[in-house]
Amino acid sequence: MIKIKIHSQNLAYCRYLQIWGILYIINFVDSSPLLSLLLVSLLHLFKCKFNSKRIGIIVSDYILIGIIFYKNKKLYIYENIIAFLIYIKILYLINVNPIKLYSKYLKNDDKKYEKENYLNYMKRIWKLFIFNNNK
Repeated sequence: MIKIKIHSQNLAYCRYLQIWGILYIINFVDSSPLLSLLLVSLLHLFKCKFNSKRIGIIVSDYILIGIIFYKNKKLYIYENIIAFLIYIKILYLINVNPIKLYSKYLKNDDKKYEKENYLNYMKRIWKLFIFNNNK
């Protein structure tokens, strides 16, 4: 059996919401992640430390929310619930506890890169997401 190491940042739900949001904006998918983005952005907003990275994340959340909201205000409640349940199921299928992911692994990543600015953060996480490596 081949074992692949997946970086915790690659498993963050907000990453998939950003991709889903862009796919919705370009009319590749019919339902939007607006409801999920609103909920996740509240979590981002109320995370403790305000620094350039956190402010950048919040601003980018609300820009994406604004664009989607301008296109269509419908929340697609059912689709967002199903997407979240599928996300949780996939985490369990790859043997990742979602509570540990957010309370330990992503938290440790935030501590490790606490001095990182928003642009470096975006470069790092998308490089990790696309290539799944820390190099």
